[in-house]
Amino acid sequence: MPRLYLTLFILLAMPLSLLGQVKLKDLVQFADEQYKKGDYYYAIDFYKKAIAIDTNSLELKWKYAETLRAYKSYKEAEKLYAEIYAREEAEIYPESILYLGLMQKQNGKYQKAMETFKLAKTHYDDKESYNYKKSNREVESCYWALKNTKDTIGLQQFHERINSFDAEFGHHYSRGVLIFSSLKADTTHENEEVYGRNYTNALYYVNTSDDSISKAKKILGLAEANVHTGNANFSKSGHYLYFSICEDDGYNYRCKIARSVVKNGVYGKADTLPFLINHPNSNTTNPMEAEIDGKAYLFFASNRPGTRGAMDIWYSEIISDTEFGAPVNLSAINSIDNEICPWYDTIKNQLYFSSTWHNGLGGYDVFMSKKIGEKFEKPINLKQPINGPANDLYYFESEDSIFVSSNRLGSFSKKNPTCCSDIYFSKIERPINPPDSTPVLTKRIDFPIRLFFKNDHPNPTSLLATTKLSYETTYLDYKKSFEEYLTKVNDDSIKINNDREVRLENFFSNSVDKGYNDLLMLSDSIELHLAQKKYVTLFVKGFASPLHQTNYNIRLSKRRINSFYNYLSSYKNGLFKSALELNKNNEAQLQIIEIPFGEYAANQLTSDDFNDQKNSVYSYEASIERKIEIIGMEVANEKRDSMLYITPSILYLNEKKNTVQEINFFIENLMESEVLIDTIEVNSPALKITEIPTMIAAKKGQNIKLQFTQPKEKGLYLFTIDIKVRGIKMPIRAYASIEIK
Repeated sequence: MPRLYLTLFILLAMPLSLLGQVKLKDLVQFADEQYKKGDYYYAIDFYKKAIAIDTNSLELKWKYAETLRAYKSYKEAEKLYAEIYAREEAEIYPESILYLGLMQKQNGKYQKAMETFKLAKTHYDDKESYNYKKSNREVESCYWALKNTKDTIGLQQFHERINSFDAEFGHHYSRGVLIFSSLKADTTHENEEVYGRNYTNALYYVNTSDDSISKAKKILGLAEANVHTGNANFSKSGHYLYFSICEDDGYNYRCKIARSVVKNGVYGKADTLPFLINHPNSNTTNPMEAEIDGKAYLFFASNRPGTRGAMDIWYSEIISDTEFGAPVNLSAINSIDNEICPWYDTIKNQLYFSSTWHNGLGGYDVFMSKKIGEKFEKPINLKQPINGPANDLYYFESEDSIFVSSNRLGSFSKKNPTCCSDIYFSKIERPINPPDSTPVLTKRIDFPIRLFFKNDHPNPTSLLATTKLSYETTYLDYKKSFEEYLTKVNDDSIKINNDREVRLENFFSNSVDKGYNDLLMLSDSIELHLAQKKYVTLFVKGFASPLHQTNYNIRLSKRRINSFYNYLSSYKNGLFKSALELNKNNEAQLQIIEIPFGEYAANQLTSDDFNDQKNSVYSYEASIERKIEIIGMEVANEKRDSMLYITPSILYLNEKKNTVQEINFFIENLMESEVLIDTIEVNSPALKITEIPTMIAAKKGQNIKLQFTQPKEKGLYLFTIDIKVRGIKMPIRAYASIEIK
């Protein structure tokens, strides 16, 4: 153990009665030295000892609070900042009120934090200053957090063979083997989380399977002794391992990106990337290679010149093994705060990263930005359970799982419950087809998928029920109109960033963008089913705000559903086009069943006054009604008979509590001979058949009558009615759907 640490332990071991004999300035000097090194654990103890001698020193309490915040001791830091602000009201330490709000937010106290940030704004006269902008941003972020916090099932935590009382961060997973980094010491005291000067961050690998007993092993040979390594990612070819090599600046890191040749599982000598990537005197880290449009790119985080905030995300084209293109700042997502840990999904064309700026639940949250054409879209928060009040970092997906590293409550710790990160994981949920034998109760995020439209779009004032526009085109046009909507909805008598603006901004982020990204996920699922020669049926319901007459609105709903059809038809240069077309047997492998409800399903309280466009066109209340909903998807191995038709093919039921609804379907036989009905089956006790025909004559039809009793549980239901006809293998199917709110 170094001599300095021996001296520190002698001081720490002194009883309180003897501390008065030690000069206060010596204790503070020791504490300051440890803080500068990043050794917050020892700095906390020394500041506590110093405060015990001088209980009135505001400067000591400020240093103590700053150290607690750095140590991620959110609860204790909140108490200290509250005490400091109560004494000096941000006159001596202007950040005291801002940091109090940040600690309240990281403790999940969103309502209290929002009020604190509103108060903080009044202390900062310069509206161009970071403190004002951060406070203003956090007011909106807390409002968002209050609307998006709910009970949810958490992620799974890796066991003790991987996670420890130290800090672990996940980087790569393949075939059960996890590569991660961990900050470990040469020795660890049983009651302490940090001990000794020789803590180093290093890369490890381990078999994660439950039946494995192997321990994590350090990846040797990547760096010299006492140098930190982490942030590992393989090149797309697997030929290189990219990672960070970091040196201490005190206990703080200054990193460069390096790579090692990988051959037969053996890592060669590491070489740092050229100055074009590792800009001199900059911190450059988090490398991740991705292939986009046939070209390889290196994403990374850096504070190099040109960085907008503390750390920004950059990318550079990989021209050859030795040549890189000029790094480009990803300005669409970077802020005046921190953006780090980029991970690019080449299948979905989506960039994931962590940020402390955009609407979030506290600290670092994980966000996603969709790449459309040459542009990256506005970031979307992944919400719970990926994110929480603590720091959530290093998101990535591999095989059937997602991974994230977090210092959330529940992580392994000895003293401070949020001191150190653990690695968490969960299975990926995608849109699936529930079994035919059970009713569909969809409570997951997958369905309904809601797609939103600009007022009277597509094709304003048109009387047609069709359009040539794709939903993707209308979505991008709607996004461009955001500032117009924000301006129009603003009431000059209310402050900027009033409730109307905040609600509208959250609507664009959490509804408009989310709907489009849910659609992309659904498209991936459809592509998979069609590749497996399945028959896919989508059920789509239309809405509209009540600004126009009902007949016009129904046509508008049909145009919006048609834009969804056009999106599918043009998806990936026409990948689904043949599946949407009828074949020689009058069958389509991909089918859309429409339910254009128009104004009938819209909120009748929404203004329809043309002269009140602030409310009838631009408001959140009007915007939320202009949508279509993909309410479900059915996947079948065979196509059902096309010579027997049921009208309606799907019936949308209205919510009516404590009443039994009578519903009717009409089945028509277009064949030249009669058909015999063997049975009619429903997939839920909520449906009861009251009239069953036994035979349908050639070129004739029959009614099928049922009674519907509404389920008590909330959710979206999709019921099936199967008519089994003698001599026909697949039953003829009708649907009934209801959303109980």
